[in-house]
Amino acid sequence: MEELFAVIDVRSLNEVKMTPLQTTNENCLLYNIPTNNIPNNVNNIEEMSKKKMVYIICASGMRANMVKTNYFLQNENIVSIGGVSNADLKKYYLKL
Repeated sequence: MEELFAVIDVRSLNEVKMTPLQTTNENCLLYNIPTNNIPNNVNNIEEMSKKKMVYIICASGMRANMVKTNYFLQNENIVSIGGVSNADLKKYYLKL
């Protein structure tokens, strides 16, 4: 059995409604936490990363990289995987 992992989509609610991201793996926990809500969730995300890998994604990769750099630079269990437009979605069991 594969390990649980989480994907945090930092796109806005409107972006997610226009282009929803779905998981194809029951071990993937998919969350939408818009970039402007990340500061209020840093502790929760850090706690989550103690139990599972956490991957951050956005539309193009810019916000995902910014979130990683600004809030989780030292945490190796939190990784930016880029944007829905350019990430290898299949690798993370995701689809549009």
